[in-house]
Amino acid sequence: MRYIIKMLLTLVAIFLFASIANASPKVLLDGKEISFDVPPIVENGRTLVPLRAIFTALGAEVKWDNATQTITSIKGDTVVKLIIGGEAFKNNNQVDLEVPAKIVDGRTLVPLRFVGESFDCKVNWVKDIQTIVLSTIASIQENNSEDKLKLGYKIFETDDFSIMYPEDWIYSKNSYESTESTFTNHIFLCPDLKGNAIIVNVEDLKTPMGLGQYIDNCCSLFRNIYSDFSIKEISDTTLDGNAAKRLSITAKDETSSFSQIIITTINKTRVYSVLFIERENTSPVLDEFAEVEKSFKIIKFN
Repeated sequence: MRYIIKMLLTLVAIFLFASIANASPKVLLDGKEISFDVPPIVENGRTLVPLRAIFTALGAEVKWDNATQTITSIKGDTVVKLIIGGEAFKNNNQVDLEVPAKIVDGRTLVPLRFVGESFDCKVNWVKDIQTIVLSTIASIQENNSEDKLKLGYKIFETDDFSIMYPEDWIYSKNSYESTESTFTNHIFLCPDLKGNAIIVNVEDLKTPMGLGQYIDNCCSLFRNIYSDFSIKEISDTTLDGNAAKRLSITAKDETSSFSQIIITTINKTRVYSVLFIERENTSPVLDEFAEVEKSFKIIKFN
């Protein structure tokens, strides 16, 4: 048991992911990446995206009037109009834009934030991983729903986060400090004692650090220390509606697998990570992992 806990704590400290700063940002809608036939562009700090892809993803109808160079999009009671190189309107109310809709190389691009917010999406820009996150009202309400508590689960809450976890799992806590940061690990261990576990790590950095630098400093450390494990996949995801990265790691003998979701806060001095550890391909545990992941809420994100 002590070996398992020590291993888990060490893994928490160094399981990291890699991201590449792209010239063209990615766009996520409720955790899923939107595919564009031409990449988004950034102009004066504003992101412009191909019109049809974004309106379709949001479930809105779109029409183009070539004579007036006007885009009209309708969803429910909301009507959005954009004039190429000119004004923008929501339900006939003019909205000032720093960068208007435009045509580039024959493709019509529209301002992403205006479009998303016009259709009641929360829009967040995460610079370190070059990702724009759009969250619909339905997604936000689902994440905040009080009736998510299922039979056999209970809520665990600190000043930093809250999470739902299986009530028969064993909870423990461990804190320690290094020269670079302080860690608090919240460990939820499956009672089968095979090593299946969920660990929420809250790390306070002594020096502000973006995700890119965080990756560079630690990813190689993982590869050097844990030769029996390999990083299988790094993918985009969300955590409590915020852009994050999921790191999938497997043991070379295939007896264990790890899935870790990591996110940094706005001021770059805090890192949240949720680590799921599965041994021996226990599918019931995977179902519980999915419920826990959906329930995770960040309370402090400054």
